[in-house]
Amino acid sequence: MIKLYIGIDVGLTGAVAVLDQYGECLAYQTLPHRQHGKRKELDGEALASWLTSDVMIPTNTKPHECFITVEESPPFGMGTVSAYTSGYNNGRLHERLLQLFHKRPIRITAKKWQRVVYDFKLKREDDKKAISIEQAKARHGDMSGAFNVKRYADGISDALHIAEYGRLLEIRGLDPEKKEEKDVER
Repeated sequence: MIKLYIGIDVGLTGAVAVLDQYGECLAYQTLPHRQHGKRKELDGEALASWLTSDVMIPTNTKPHECFITVEESPPFGMGTVSAYTSGYNNGRLHERLLQLFHKRPIRITAKKWQRVVYDFKLKREDDKKAISIEQAKARHGDMSGAFNVKRYADGISDALHIAEYGRLLEIRGLDPEKKEEKDVER
């Protein structure tokens, strides 16, 4: 039985990553979606099945031993349909996580986890996707080609970093709502 740290990068090209208490990647997957009319919606059943069958059962981990962190993405700059779909899928994700783990995940912004996980400060002009992938490769290796599919590479790398952010918060016993990012150091 081990403690699991689950990080989720939301969106159509998002992913979920699972780390152990040492920060080693145990599993990852792109977020499953299914076509529903003109839009794609999160397949919460497939996600819950994967988390249960491929992650929690093999590691003999109970739901209360999982620490879940989800990146919240505001719908700035999205069209009406995209903003609706994003909000709808985000609601489906949170509903499924609550059903599976019996607790709400920690919600964070990209800026917040980037400040904590990276050992340098990002500049406005930086290519954040490329940096995320580069940092994930440096920490976790190539992971059997996980970063080779350009469309999903940044979702997987972000999910790894989000899980690491949750791990750092939890092992230091910090409250993400009250502590500043500078209080969580690598």
